Amino acid sequence: MDTVRYRRNDYHLNKRHNEKRHSEKSKISFNAEVIEKKVYKFYLSIALFFGIILSIGMPFFNEPDGVYHFVNSSNIVHLTTDITVYGENSKWFGNQFVNQKPAYQNGDYFKKYFETEVQRMPMNKLPRSTEYPKVLSYNFLGHIVPAAGVWLGYHIYPSMGMIIVCARLLSMFVYTLILFFIIKYVRRGKLVFTIIGLSPVVMNTFSSLSYDGLTLILAAFLVAVGINMVDKGKITPFNLLPMIISSIAVYFAAKTNIKLLILIFPIIILSIFMRGKTKNIIRRLSKRARFTTSIVVLIIVLIGGILYARRYGGLGLVIYKLFMNFSYNFNPNINVQDINTVLVQPLVRTI
Repeated sequence: MDTVRYRRNDYHLNKRHNEKRHSEKSKISFNAEVIEKKVYKFYLSIALFFGIILSIGMPFFNEPDGVYHFVNSSNIVHLTTDITVYGENSKWFGNQFVNQKPAYQNGDYFKKYFETEVQRMPMNKLPRSTEYPKVLSYNFLGHIVPAAGVWLGYHIYPSMGMIIVCARLLSMFVYTLILFFIIKYVRRGKLVFTIIGLSPVVMNTFSSLSYDGLTLILAAFLVAVGINMVDKGKITPFNLLPMIISSIAVYFAAKTNIKLLILIFPIIILSIFMRGKTKNIIRRLSKRARFTTSIVVLIIVLIGGILYARRYGGLGLVIYKLFMNFSYNFNPNINVQDINTVLVQPLVRTI
């Protein structure tokens, strides 16, 4: 009898223990699901908080080619200014922090950049950007939001500090809000979008006057549309329309390398239509036929790569540059603000 009683007690104890473990697992799973669904709200709060700090606290022209973005944004709203009044490099090159360092050390940073009014100048007197960029280009469309901030800051108080801070705040708010809706819109990978959106690079880009902010937003929207199409598993007018809109937007308003993302849509559409059919075709082929098909496809891709790389000095040179870029540091004195390094060297066309 004692043995039976002990076995019953063990059974009940194990049952309670298993129920407790199952309850804890369900609770963890529930919390993960809640976080996944509500993560866009966390993103908005965190991004706005740190975005405001970065927009106000970061030194001016901290982004790569910062002066260029400031001048282009000013030109769009016809507020071209002479930055040499503030001691900035008239050629827009070099480390801009060096020019601002004395103001920090002397304690007159606010007086120099926020109280001293800007001096307007003709656009044709600029060392660069003497003409308006094409309207249907990332150089123009990517500077529209910062340009609106420049106009707003100028009419609040016409100093370079006020202009830049207002442009940063407006860009940060607009791009953060758009990414918030993108995270809410995408069906899968909300947490991945949130982590990327809260990364220092993205937050710094949003809190600047760079056209890269719009490029990041358009790339995120295009990828989100693609994810939703894959998740739904079928082509409908409701996902074709966002696909067309995002493709057109990326083609005209994003930087050139991001345009390659448009190619994901034909791949997605083809994979949806060929789902199940491809496996049946592959199963019917013999091992020899599969090997032959793979070799033919590889040869076609190689020939296409050779023909495309001829414009940039040949396939060998392109591969060599890519290998050196990812395997050797040509700039031992690392400066994240210096973009004139091999890591961002374009593939120069050869005559």
